[in-house]
This record gives sequence, C-alpha cells and structure tokens, in this order.
Amino acid sequence: MDQIEKLLDTAKKENITITEDQAKLLVKYYEMLVETNKVMNLT
Repeated sequence: MDQIEKLLDTAKKENITITEDQAKLLVKYYEMLVETNKVMNLT
C-alpha cells in the first residue's frame, strides 16, 4: 500500500472526506517537510 492509499484509508476510517488529489498534495507536502528538515530543524 502506498502513502496515498494509506492516507485515504486512514481518513475514511476517521470519517474524514478527502479526494485523491488532496491526498496527493498532503503526501507531497509531507515529503517536502521531511527533506527540508534534513538541513533545517523546523521545531
């Protein structure tokens, strides 16, 4: 199961409605945060 499918499945279990496009954007945002955090501590 890829990240998008996992996110959609989790959202559905929590009764949160998101589209596949929204899930893709959230995964992309997460990936960008992880990459940025490798060189800059965001906390």
